[in-house]
Amino acid sequence: NDPGLQLTTTLRGILIKGLDNDDRDVQRTEVRQSIDSIVRDDLVVGVEGRFGTNRWDDWDMLDSTSFHLLATGGGRLANGLQYHAAAGWEWWSYDDNMIGDRDDFYAELKILGEVTNKLYVAGGLTYGIDTVRPGRLFDSADPMSLKAAVTGVWNNGLYSVATLLTYTCFQADLISNANGHWDRWSAGINVDREIGADSRVGFSLEYAGIDTHQDNFEDISSTFRWIKDF
Repeated sequence: NDPGLQLTTTLRGILIKGLDNDDRDVQRTEVRQSIDSIVRDDLVVGVEGRFGTNRWDDWDMLDSTSFHLLATGGGRLANGLQYHAAAGWEWWSYDDNMIGDRDDFYAELKILGEVTNKLYVAGGLTYGIDTVRPGRLFDSADPMSLKAAVTGVWNNGLYSVATLLTYTCFQADLISNANGHWDRWSAGINVDREIGADSRVGFSLEYAGIDTHQDNFEDISSTFRWIKDF
């Protein structure tokens, strides 16, 4: 809550298992770096960069690299109600020359409400490119996702433990009116620890099941996060 700078480094790995009728697996690795300026206790502004790679099991032509550059903002809307917003541009390139590189506007908005000091509900909207299945319904236009989440938190100051349940609906190709639709259900846990007076480290693990109009598959993600105040 004190004015100053905050640096957040995030490392994330995702294993997508059983995608496609051929039962392909995909590994995604992502690094995120953000720098935020805490203007006051109800306003934070900053910038964030994201770099990621997708690597397909025995299907190298679909391997891809992504980069996002975003302006971010957040703060308190009212007592017990917070928001976070990000907007900018994203770029995707593929190892196969038959798949054209893509770039597009990207935006996300998250709202979090405090039910008690141990229970929170949240929701969000994301607009941008989805590249899990290039060459299929999700490859050409601008999918959007709608996410709802419930989290319970235990915190003794030094340690914090949070459990997370989410549901996300992905709608493909809003501009070209394709019919791609995905439903994603997940459960996860996050543990973080205070390191000194001005930093925290955390680790989270999440499992998700995904249903589509063609395929059913699952993903497992792990995330490491380091937050440092200046």
